[in-house]
Amino acid sequence: MWRPLADKHWTAVTAVLFLCAVLLLGVARAETETPLCEFTESIKELEGLQADYYGDPAFRVRTELAIRKRLLVMVIDCAAQEARSLRQKIEETSTEHDIVVPIRTRFLETLNGALQHYADARSRVDTLGIGGSKDLAREIRVWRENTYTPTATQALNFLVWAKNQELFSAANGRLADIRTAIRSLKLTEDEKARALLEGSVVSLRAANEENDRARGELDQFPPPANTLGVIRTSLEKLAHTYELFFSLSELAQKLIPLGEKQ
Repeated sequence: MWRPLADKHWTAVTAVLFLCAVLLLGVARAETETPLCEFTESIKELEGLQADYYGDPAFRVRTELAIRKRLLVMVIDCAAQEARSLRQKIEETSTEHDIVVPIRTRFLETLNGALQHYADARSRVDTLGIGGSKDLAREIRVWRENTYTPTATQALNFLVWAKNQELFSAANGRLADIRTAIRSLKLTEDEKARALLEGSVVSLRAANEENDRARGELDQFPPPANTLGVIRTSLEKLAHTYELFFSLSELAQKLIPLGEKQ
């Protein structure tokens, strides 16, 4: 019995194309728009003190130090919140597919390390003078630029890739069903049906190869933009595969005698 793609086709293709669109626009970043991440007033307060205060120098130093410490704590808390949010998203990824689990575990361990780094930095704030507070701020900035941000960006790539595994699993299962149905109904005797089936096999193989390549990228930590490009390519190839599935389904509906469609 032939089972047409019908709505399932559009559901799968829509999902694939939607993910492609998301990737083309850029991976969504973790939300940080919270009161913890609002620094404007404290920065203005510090700038005003530095520009306009001409009173007791000791009072100025104490006040500037208090503002700098407050800012440092706010920045660290904001950064830690960002890391916790990302960790939660990774914790929520499905472990149904075995290939996801080791990469998921590594990212969780890395983010736990980042949170410990922030906790250690926060514990140092109360002991610092103005010079030390400037040094710590610089240290956090450099560490985020060189260590945390690339890792977090790759973790966001992992979230997209992990979600994609449902689509790839469905596509591989669908191809197996299509091959069985076409052979049982002897549709391979039709040249166009045979060409579409062969094209579907080739297209899905290419999509699977790109998907496996993305997994390797996530294991090796190349520049995150490279990994995102591979993930995007895998989805584009998967979308093309579903288009071939649908064309094959439409052709089969025309070729199968009415009684065999039931």
